[in-house]
Amino acid sequence: AIQKFVVDLAIITKDHSIFDDHTPFETERVQRCKCSVIRNLFALLNLVLSGKVGHPTSPAVAHVRASLLSAPFFKLLVLCTVSPRSIGFPTDIVAATKKTQSSLSSSSQSSQSSSSSSSSSSSSSSSQNKENNNSTSSMTTASVPISTLTSSLLRSLGGDTDIEMVEVLYRIVKEVLALPNLDITKLDYTFSSIKGNADTLTNLMRGYRMLHDSSLLLIEPAAESIASRLVDHCLGYDPVQLAIGKEALLMALSLGLSGTSLLNLILDDTLVDVSNLKTPIKRALGKSVRPRRTAVDDVTDASRTPANESNATTAPYTGEYLVQRLTKGEAFYSSFHSILDDFIARRFSTFVETIVSSVASGNTVAFRLLMGSLDRFTKYKHLEKKIFLQSISPFLGMIREWATGEKSSAESRECCVDFSRKLLRLEPDLLTTSLEGHQFITKIFDHFMKRDTPLSVKIDILSLLPGILAACERATKSTTDHLPKIVKERLNEMVIYDFPINSKDLVKGSKTYTDYITALDLLLASLVSSGSALVLEILLPVLREKDHAHQSTLSYQLEVYVTSVSDENATQAWDMAFNMLINGEHQEDLKFMAVSQICVPLTRHVSSSTAIQIFSKNVQILVNGLLLPSSSSSSSSDGGDRKTLLVNRICAYRLLEIMYEVLPGNIIKDKINGYFYDRPDAKGTELTQTVMRAAHATKSETHPTDERHVTHSLIWQYHVSAYRALAAVVMCTQTKDQFYNVFLFKESKDKGELLWENIVDLQSEFKFEAETNFPVVSKLVTSLRADASGSPPEPHVYGGANKKTSGDIKFLSSQYLADSSLSQDVDVLGSFFGSAGASAGDKMETSSSSSSSSSNNNKDATSSSASTLRRQRTILSQGDRLEMDPLNNNPCMPTILAVLDAMESKFGTIYSSSRDEMPRWMSEMHAKFIARETHPNIVMFIAKIIINRPKIFEPYAQFWLRPLMTLGSTPSYNGGTGFHYFLRDICVLLLRWQDAIPGGMEGAPPSTPTKSASSREREKEEKAGAGAFMSYLVMCCPHPTRQILRSNLEIIRLFAERWRGKFNVSKQSIVDQLGRTSSSSEKSTVLYRLSGLHILTILMINDIPAYDKVNDAEVNEFKFYEKLLDNVMFKRKEVYEAAAEVCGLILAYHEKETEKSGVSSSALDMYVQLLKDKINIMFGNQE
Repeated sequence: AIQKFVVDLAIITKDHSIFDDHTPFETERVQRCKCSVIRNLFALLNLVLSGKVGHPTSPAVAHVRASLLSAPFFKLLVLCTVSPRSIGFPTDIVAATKKTQSSLSSSSQSSQSSSSSSSSSSSSSSSQNKENNNSTSSMTTASVPISTLTSSLLRSLGGDTDIEMVEVLYRIVKEVLALPNLDITKLDYTFSSIKGNADTLTNLMRGYRMLHDSSLLLIEPAAESIASRLVDHCLGYDPVQLAIGKEALLMALSLGLSGTSLLNLILDDTLVDVSNLKTPIKRALGKSVRPRRTAVDDVTDASRTPANESNATTAPYTGEYLVQRLTKGEAFYSSFHSILDDFIARRFSTFVETIVSSVASGNTVAFRLLMGSLDRFTKYKHLEKKIFLQSISPFLGMIREWATGEKSSAESRECCVDFSRKLLRLEPDLLTTSLEGHQFITKIFDHFMKRDTPLSVKIDILSLLPGILAACERATKSTTDHLPKIVKERLNEMVIYDFPINSKDLVKGSKTYTDYITALDLLLASLVSSGSALVLEILLPVLREKDHAHQSTLSYQLEVYVTSVSDENATQAWDMAFNMLINGEHQEDLKFMAVSQICVPLTRHVSSSTAIQIFSKNVQILVNGLLLPSSSSSSSSDGGDRKTLLVNRICAYRLLEIMYEVLPGNIIKDKINGYFYDRPDAKGTELTQTVMRAAHATKSETHPTDERHVTHSLIWQYHVSAYRALAAVVMCTQTKDQFYNVFLFKESKDKGELLWENIVDLQSEFKFEAETNFPVVSKLVTSLRADASGSPPEPHVYGGANKKTSGDIKFLSSQYLADSSLSQDVDVLGSFFGSAGASAGDKMETSSSSSSSSSNNNKDATSSSASTLRRQRTILSQGDRLEMDPLNNNPCMPTILAVLDAMESKFGTIYSSSRDEMPRWMSEMHAKFIARETHPNIVMFIAKIIINRPKIFEPYAQFWLRPLMTLGSTPSYNGGTGFHYFLRDICVLLLRWQDAIPGGMEGAPPSTPTKSASSREREKEEKAGAGAFMSYLVMCCPHPTRQILRSNLEIIRLFAERWRGKFNVSKQSIVDQLGRTSSSSEKSTVLYRLSGLHILTILMINDIPAYDKVNDAEVNEFKFYEKLLDNVMFKRKEVYEAAAEVCGLILAYHEKETEKSGVSSSALDMYVQLLKDKINIMFGNQE
């Protein structure tokens, strides 16, 4: 039956007459069944030949061999190998293409084995046969590809010991391959008429390879001829033709194409005609033969296309290259580079000399072949990189000469840089493990980084910098290696001669600017990746520029460097920056930058052991060499010397501050102090005592100033640095509150020991604005409203809660303040309560990095126009938030807040025991705050401290209420006129203090801030102060922006509810608002009048009459009501409707008062008469 199937059925096709009576479905089903039987037969024979089924001498095995191993079966096997589709097996060109790369490995191994001895070939064949049989047996027959079955069978049969049977197989192979469609030597390698034969051709070539691998091709086609014809016709292959061509090339390699012949074909520089190629093919070839081009080259090449030759100057830049000149080798390599790269890489040591020689002679495809081989060694682990390195090392000098010699070009330079970069990627230790590699990279870098080389060229070389820096780090341990010196010299030259002094001198978008930023980015990337202190030193002149054009990237990359650098590299960078400080050759701004941007952040990043090592080594120089007084400190010294002295001391204080910040006091006492004072009588506190004495004296020192050297700003920074260092020492080492008070808060005018005048910039002028862009705590106003009313706010009633107070009087509807909508959630008012929300958060830990950066900008920020003073949120060390407005920008602000937090943590229980008396440190602040001679900037600064820490000061609100109200109502002391954000901060502070009630509140402890005043006099003074404060808020309430006006009204309302009966408001401001007229802005008129109407409503709701003859005598009663009633006649609806509601509220208020007293008021009669007159006039006008 098996023989009959093989002879009569296996080879017939669906066109055979046997299928004439079958439907297509039945025919297809028969074919599938036939192919399944063939698969099973092949699998069975594989098992028999491998000895896995039965004994080789058993009758069953003998019967199977006798039934199958015959000429018909061999013909079926060969046809299934070279033309499975003719038998009926379905194939797919896509599947064949996917297997091309995997097949390369077996073809290369076969090629190598063919050149070895026959014994090793036989052993290899036997081994492969076993592997194939094992893999076949482990799979189900249906899942095994037919090619795998045939390949396994061919290998087994080709090595069989039955010589007669093998001769029959040879004859059948020869007969089958002689068929017209199966003769590989007669193929048309243009593949122009493949149509539906792509699968057939692919399987034919793969079948030839299997027959060759099985040693069954007695007469092999000439591999050189096949490859040569591929070279001639590959240009212009479409994707399907290219897939077939790749199979043909693999076949040629399998058939024994020599590497020398293949290399000659690749390096063939015979030009081919590309004029008839389609544009997409030209574009694809252009990308492959020009792997790396600059923008200028691309523009030039694009302008040289035939279509644009006559108008080259106007050709648009398309960012692509259309190939115009092509050699046969380039076309061949571009089509089959993956196969060729892999083949050459496996034999690289054999061909390296020829390839490099061709590169040196200018053959571009040779360089691409070199790079392709290098990529293979980098990508595949089975290729040992040492083979490539050993092979290429003797020829690196030749490559360098090609790139740097007299005949070198821009393209050769770019190619050489690419090669160098990939070479370092393959072997990062190349510069230390290979003398040739070290010389090659060093000379390439040195040559292209010379002073006269354009920056655009140096940019290419900078891509090698990370690998070179890694070698420099190792080379520093060798006194004979000059690489670090060369790298430093060349990079310094680039920064000095190619980088601008001021980055903003360059025009953004220009080529010069682009090259500069690109080079800077490469340096920063090298800094981050290597952590090299050498690059950091090179970048110092760039980092010291304030407001650099690339500032955001500089800051970010420097932060990344600090947080990722190793302790070893951090120590080197710290030492480098510190040496700049103690070296008198460097400018002062460079010293400031080195300390603030390098030493300080690095100290925070490194481990405690490394920090101890750093300060142990440098504490002597830091204190004795920089900090302590010297003869040059006298006022008669030269201005430049005095400036240098002050700068050194500022930096020394900054470093001492960070030392006491990061190291515990016991560590400084036990480990650091000994390096400062190493005598036998050492107690461990000598360093701390020395620093405290010096800083305490410094914060009160006076120095003559000049315009050139010792400026006011420098002296201010000097005092600030001393105060911050002193605070750090006290917080680190002291456990008694008297040290905090004496060193950080107490002043002595008699001794000339002033504090606040020295740490607050008195030359700045603050002009705050209402319109802000500050981050805030969400829904702050809603929470204040809820605290006041005890219920959630309702959005459609002005102010939130529809709360009935004093009878049936209600607030005005919010629709009168809306722009286009009848409702606007009160939550929007929260956007104007900037710092209160921030101050209500958790306690903030001192952030020296934030304060140090702000110190550089403090002068500019405080003197700039108010419109540019946008407080930006700064996230401090533990997530605490401090809004950086001009007052918080003071470097001492975070320090003082940290001191307050530390005292609250250590001594809070002591302070909370009594509210009748402030702590001593707070009494010092209070005395300074209320003193008449205190500078406004100091008053605002102290107020800002209270705003930032309201909970600490809240228990003593009765002491601070009147001074804060006075500050809020004094424009010359609170940062300008109007309801600006600083005034709003004060308002929110007072609203959040529950006990901040003028004259005290029921149950509050008695207090006597002014000892000479009686309790009644104090209450009277506080009520007067509250009246002045509220009158000022009313006067400042109007604003041309509706949202800000809503915010101002809400604040006034909250105060009116909280302080009900504790104040009186001047009506003159309300009259002015009610009578507001503006010819230039009707919107301004409307908002002013609405402001007055809403304020009147707020007052009446809280039991304050619209007009009080006793308290409002400054305003004529008739004039007051007349101005109010004039708004009933106003032309804008939102005004006259609001005025009508107010008029009704006044009537309701007087009616309520009449019911209480039982006596009709004359004021009510006058008001009613005026109201009637206005109504009559209104209706008369309508008539």
